[in-house]
This record gives sequence, C-alpha cells and structure tokens, in this order.
Amino acid sequence: MTHLGVPRHLPFVLRILDSAGWTVRVRSENAILPADLVWPEALRARYPTIPPSLTDFVARVEACVKPDETAWFLTADDFAERSDSAFAWNEWERMDLSRLTEDGDSDGVLRVKSFWDSYLPFYLDVASEYAYFAVRVTPPATPTRGGFALWTRRRPSEPELGTVIHGCMDADLLDVTPVAASFDEFLDQLAATVQAPDANGPLSGFV
Repeated sequence: MTHLGVPRHLPFVLRILDSAGWTVRVRSENAILPADLVWPEALRARYPTIPPSLTDFVARVEACVKPDETAWFLTADDFAERSDSAFAWNEWERMDLSRLTEDGDSDGVLRVKSFWDSYLPFYLDVASEYAYFAVRVTPPATPTRGGFALWTRRRPSEPELGTVIHGCMDADLLDVTPVAASFDEFLDQLAATVQAPDANGPLSGFV
C-alpha cells in the first residue's frame, strides 16, 4: 500500500478503518490517479488551493465507507459525478440553494455560495442528520481600512487556510467547528478515535 510520496498517515489510517469493519478499497500502485483526474477542471477552478495530502488521499482511495453505510469519504468518482451514490459531493450546497431559491432569499443564496467557495467537503454523514467534514481552501478575509475593518473585527474568527471543519445541516452553515489544523492532523485524530473511542466530539461518529 505504501508508495513514494504517500502521506505518512494514509496506510496506517486505512488499516485502522479496515480493522474496524469499514469498506476500504485502495488503488494499485500503477492505477493511482494524477491530480488532473482527481479533481475535474471546474472543481479545480473553484478550489485552486486544495491541500496536497487530500489530493493524495483521493487519488489512492477508491472507497472508504462506514460499516452501516451511513457515512463515507468522497472519492474521485464522486467529485467527477460518475458514482452511483444517491448524494452528490456538493449535495448539502445544492439542497440549501434549492430551498433558498424557492423562498426567494437572494441574500441567503449568496451567503451559501460564498461559504462553499471557501470549503471543500470530503466526507458526508447521513446517520441522523446531514453532516460533513470539509477543508478550508481560502484564507480568511483580511481587514481593510474604513468601515469594513470595523465589521471584520466584530466577526467571529474564521478558520485558517487548510483547517478541517465539521458542520451540520441542522445548524447555521457558518457555525462550523474546527477539528484539525490540517487534513494530515485530521487523519491522525481519526486513527486515534477509532482505536480509542470517545463519545464526545465530532469524530465520535467514526466508531
């Protein structure tokens, strides 16, 4: 499973998930996808700063699904919209935009689009409520002179570029919980959680 350039976390995390009963399928060494096949052109245009470790993960993993099939990591087929999943990779964005458009809430539409322009989801959870993990792919807004500077100082601090966050569709989309400073750190936390289950925290759903 190891390969030159593979993140140090990847083989270990996948072995842990496999031993916990997850469905895990990894591409053979000669079938690992290049970055331009991992991310379709339109997605790369929208998200130009995707962490390399996430790209490596998606390039190598064909499937990583929870035993009860209520949660899964998104794959290259999902991002290319050629999988047989009932949920698109950006399903939560689509659902909100459809609802807000029907309600005639143009401000809400802009808010949702702006949010998902900054976060790329990589894991979906439909166990009890629609939830997800995503990585921040844009830097936080930079304060400027004048009134905007005052407005930004009053806003809650935004996650930094590369931060992994947890969100829930029953809550405010902007009310997300940072869970790791990077995708690599997220994988470390995931492995630790699966090996030593803890009922608290957003990663508890993995076990």
